[in-house]
Amino acid sequence: NLAEINNTETISSVWTFSAIPVLSGGAISFPAVQVASAGANTLDDYEEGTWTGSLAAGTSGTITMNSGLRTGSYIKIGRVVTVSGVFYVDSVSSPVGELSLTGLPFPANSGSSSSRAAAAVWASGLQATATTQIMGHIVSGESEIKLQKFASGSLSAMAADVKADSQFYISLTY
Repeated sequence: NLAEINNTETISSVWTFSAIPVLSGGAISFPAVQVASAGANTLDDYEEGTWTGSLAAGTSGTITMNSGLRTGSYIKIGRVVTVSGVFYVDSVSSPVGELSLTGLPFPANSGSSSSRAAAAVWASGLQATATTQIMGHIVSGESEIKLQKFASGSLSAMAADVKADSQFYISLTY
C-alpha cells in the first residue's frame, strides 16, 4: 500500500507495519505495547492517561482523599513524564511526619542525579499559618512526590498541616 497525496497535500494512506507508529488520518498512532528502538533519536513511546493520587503521612496517621477529586493526568513521551492534578482531602486522623503524594503512573528514572525533579505545588486550607512556600520533589526510582513546607527559613515535614478540605494542585515533569 503506497502513500498517496491528494490535492490538499495530506497523506491519505501509508504502509503499515506491525509495532511501528503509523500515520492515519493526519495523526501518528503508536502501538498499544511499546516496541523499543535501539536508535537514540527514535521516538518510539508516547502515552496519555490518568492516575489516582493519595496523600500519605510518613510517620503515622491517615489522610482520606475526596474520591471525586484525586485523579491526575499524564503524558509520557519516551522517558519524560509530565503529571498534573487536583487533590482534595476529605478527612484526616492525626497525620504526622513527611507528606507524600503517591500513585504516580511511572517511577522516576533511577541511577542518575538528573532524575530528581521539582514540582510546582499550590495548596490551600492547611493548618500552617507561617508557611511561605510548598516544595515538591520526586526522587530517583520513586513513584511519589515528597512535599515539604518552607517556613521560618527552613524546610520541614508538613503532614500535620493537612486537614479536612485541604486542596493540592500539582504539576511535575520528570
